[in-house]
Amino acid sequence: MSKTGVTQTRGINIDRKKLVDDIFKEFSNKKLKELRKKIVVVFSGEQGGDGGGLRREFFSIAAKELFDPSKGLFKLCPNGINVQQR
Repeated sequence: MSKTGVTQTRGINIDRKKLVDDIFKEFSNKKLKELRKKIVVVFSGEQGGDGGGLRREFFSIAAKELFDPSKGLFKLCPNGINVQQR
């Protein structure tokens, strides 16, 4: 086992057009052991191996999408800066 506790990988296939839906599909109802695996990202219809760059891009895009108030998961606070869970 490595220092991070990650010993296995888990591939996820993400469609950029359905990113939020795919995130929930890939991560909902998974056991902790499955969630601890290192993620290898494949974007649907795109060539390229994940040497870390695709995973980094995935998390960057995912954070922007998930915290986007128009998605309905979070909303802007009255100060217009912070977000709060709905």
